[in-house]
Formats: sequence, C-alpha cells, structure tokens
Amino acid sequence: APSSAVVEGVELTERSLLSALERHGIERQAISQGATFDPQAHEAVRRVEEPLLNSGQISEVYRSGYTIHDRVLRAAQVVVAMNPEPAVAAGALSSNDSATIGNVATSAEAVQAAEKPGVGVDGAAAAKAAADVEGKP
Repeated sequence: APSSAVVEGVELTERSLLSALERHGIERQAISQGATFDPQAHEAVRRVEEPLLNSGQISEVYRSGYTIHDRVLRAAQVVVAMNPEPAVAAGALSSNDSATIGNVATSAEAVQAAEKPGVGVDGAAAAKAAADVEGKP
C-alpha cells in the first residue's frame, strides 16, 4: 500500500492543478448519480438496467467532464440507466410477435434499400414487400 505521504502529495498536486485550471475558467463538472443525462454535456459509454433509477438518469460517472466559461471542454463519460420493457423482460413474446418483428425488420431493410440513390423499386417489388408485412402470399 502506498504510504500516506505519497497519497497526501498526489492529493495536494491534484488540488493545485484544479485551482490553476479554475483561475483560467476551467471547471470540473459536478455530476451525481440520478442526474438527468444531457447529450450536450455527457457521453454515454454504456446503458445498464437499473431498477432504482428512471430511464435516462446517470447511474455512474466513469470520467469527469470539464467546462470552460460554461462551454463543454470535455464531456463526462457516464453510464445511463434504463428500465427494461415488462413484456420483453419477462420473455412474454409469442411466436406470432417474433414473426411480426422479423417481417417488420425485413420490410424496413427493403425501404432503406429503396431510398438509396440509384436503387429503384418497381411496383411488383413494393407490392410483395407490403404483402409480406401483412402476411399475405
């Protein structure tokens, strides 16, 4: 274990550095657990299921952020809480729900491909994609 003199020296150096930064308008962001995630000031590095927090609240701070004269100099890296969907969390999807999700994903891919420049969809392909979503042959 490091000696108390070494720990005290490192803490003194940190305080001295932070005070020099503050003299030039640079401040460490004060972020606490439960604060609301702000994409302008925070960088989400992970999302975790956190039953005690609401979705979109900060669960943990990985790296402090800094501001200079109220502008973000470095965004804080944070973990953002999320609440699972009750039906999905309980595994309550039926096979019909899974099939519908698959059809929607396939149709969404067809729409994305059709929106690309130089890629066209003729009327027959569009009708087939619509029929696939509705489950008709």
